Amino acid sequence: MASHFPETIDNDAFTDLVIRRQAPSLICFLSEWSAPCREMKPVVEQAADRFYGSLRTFITDPDESPLLAAACSISSIPTLLLFIEGVEAGKIVGVRSFEDVEKMILSGINSSV
Repeated sequence: MASHFPETIDNDAFTDLVIRRQAPSLICFLSEWSAPCREMKPVVEQAADRFYGSLRTFITDPDESPLLAAACSISSIPTLLLFIEGVEAGKIVGVRSFEDVEKMILSGINSSV
């Protein structure tokens, strides 16, 4: 079985891919220089693989996309934001388990049905 990895996203693509299309999306704000972010990256990749086809998963570095980070009010990393129908529906800050991320995603998706 092939693994599905998160896509990269920046401020320009955010409006088109997340807000306008309103597809369920998980956006992960991570930086390579951050040890907690490096710890969280495999969890995000696992979520991308687990929810492939029902959720678009994106990764962005707030240092490289400061406008997107500001628009999403990111004050610390790692931060994961769940968007359902173009609206923020969940948020996780800090290092968390895959089960925590999965629970947030399922809760957001199920509440929109």
